[in-house]
Amino acid sequence: MNTSTLTAADLLTAALADLERATSDVIAHNSARMQHSFIRRWLTEGGAEPADKIVGIVSTAPAVRIQRALQRQEPVSIADVSNAIATMLSGLARALRRERAAGQVQRRAA
Repeated sequence: MNTSTLTAADLLTAALADLERATSDVIAHNSARMQHSFIRRWLTEGGAEPADKIVGIVSTAPAVRIQRALQRQEPVSIADVSNAIATMLSGLARALRRERAAGQVQRRAA
């Protein structure tokens, strides 16, 4: 029988690994959006910066805040990490719902 117990440090390590995976998912999502015409125009022609909602970019700021706190050796709770994950994943889900809805509108118009 395995009698090992999880410590708070173990749980925080697991939460940080989950944060890293969520951040990777958001970065992959955002990378795919870089081909959006608004983004290309902004980067290549100096056009206006597009609103995140228009192109479906999801912020990684919650993860950056956690990473910076860790670098400064400030205390970070499991709840802080969980909230950062939830914020990013809900942003990702919202962006994907918008894309699906826009695709359905385009199909109906065709």
